[in-house]
Amino acid sequence: MGVRVLVESGGEKGPDYRIFGDQLKEWIRNKGITQTQLAVELGTSGARVSNFVRGKQLPRRGEVQRVDELVGADGDLVRQYDALVDKPGEGVPDAAEARGALRDFLQRAEVRLSTFTRSACYLLGGAGLVVLLPVLLNSVLPGVVGGVVAVWSVQGDAAVLLGAGIAVALVLPFWGFLLILEDLTAFFFTGHSFGAEHAVPHHEDDEPSVVFNPRFALTGLRVPEGELTPRMYDVVAGLHTEHGRVVIPDDDRWRRRFDERVHRVFDTPPARRIPAGAAGDDQRLGYVFRLSASLPRTLESEAAKMELSLAKHNLTVRVTVLRYLKAVLLTVSAGVAALVAGGAVAVVEELALPPEVLVHVLAAVFLVWAPVAVGAVTAPLRWVHRASPGGGHLAEAYRDSRLVRFESAVVFLCLLSSASILAAVFAAAMRADDLPLFLVFFGGSACAWAFALTRWWPGRLARTPAAFATLLKDGASRQ
Repeated sequence: MGVRVLVESGGEKGPDYRIFGDQLKEWIRNKGITQTQLAVELGTSGARVSNFVRGKQLPRRGEVQRVDELVGADGDLVRQYDALVDKPGEGVPDAAEARGALRDFLQRAEVRLSTFTRSACYLLGGAGLVVLLPVLLNSVLPGVVGGVVAVWSVQGDAAVLLGAGIAVALVLPFWGFLLILEDLTAFFFTGHSFGAEHAVPHHEDDEPSVVFNPRFALTGLRVPEGELTPRMYDVVAGLHTEHGRVVIPDDDRWRRRFDERVHRVFDTPPARRIPAGAAGDDQRLGYVFRLSASLPRTLESEAAKMELSLAKHNLTVRVTVLRYLKAVLLTVSAGVAALVAGGAVAVVEELALPPEVLVHVLAAVFLVWAPVAVGAVTAPLRWVHRASPGGGHLAEAYRDSRLVRFESAVVFLCLLSSASILAAVFAAAMRADDLPLFLVFFGGSACAWAFALTRWWPGRLARTPAAFATLLKDGASRQ
């Protein structure tokens, strides 16, 4: 056990772990587990597990421990793995080569992380464009509001119901962009160490607790441990004191404010307060590093933290970009509806038609808008699915509640908007004794909704109220 065979692959030599792979294959076959099931258990890809059993790639020790537990190998697989990786041989990197690989990985990861950050910055700038919407609709909104007010003068109940339905159309884009800003706040400020531990317990029996204190997601960086000689670390520490004025001005008033802030954040007891004046600057530097999460880490720890950061930012940006596209499309649909409604109101006023006509005109426009808005907000996922042939069914994406929570909430609100507007039409029809007209509106709206829900939105209507309630209560960041 533990023998490695060198094989030629593309002109280069590399380690072949076929003996370990054969043993792994035998264990999972005896247990009756497929490679796909094993990949799910390990949280990895089927291709990677295939490489394990073919001897092309060696799993990590934690993965071997997990497999050992799953197949009931009683530690045999772990012992084989340890014998394999501990035995020196050609094709296995030594410690210096491994650390060099870690440094290369960190450089590549920094480029990837900066790409995520730039994407978030672009979204932050784009989300700010929503403030231009009232300016663009400045000439239209007064007409829509004026139409509702004119209806109010003759049919108060219909005006209230109609106004509520229209308000949903005009408010939804702003709500979408507000959720994007919340997403971006979580992107920039939900860091790896969200909070700050107490400096020391107040009493010997107290356990250190955590104090909420927002930090920038990208932590500070210290020279990794184990990269310099002890003497060089001492030199760097001395230079911290020499250049400390970069973060700690030579100003006693500033020091007092900083000390008060630190004592409140870390809840330090009086006996551990920072000495007054320049005598406490070294302690202040320590707190500066802690507040910025600039903690001394090993190169391995930095690599692990970087992997987690990339995973976190990838998941956050994925949801935020889709939500941004949905909010933009909602803004376009609401803007077009408002433009059409404003123009229609102007025509009704110019022709001096009775206010009752305004109910029908505004209702027709926004009853059409509601199912169209569903199509708009669901379009990004449909586009992604269309660009990914063979990637499964679109409905499968709706299993991820966070990914589709916003559009599910929009479907719920659009249904409420249609219901409110239909109620306004019903009230006006009852007053005019014209029930057939209401049935025309109701039938048209029902047909439009049937089309939207069958062709554009494969989710479940029963889940839409919960999605809206979750966003309303817990905001955008709820998992």
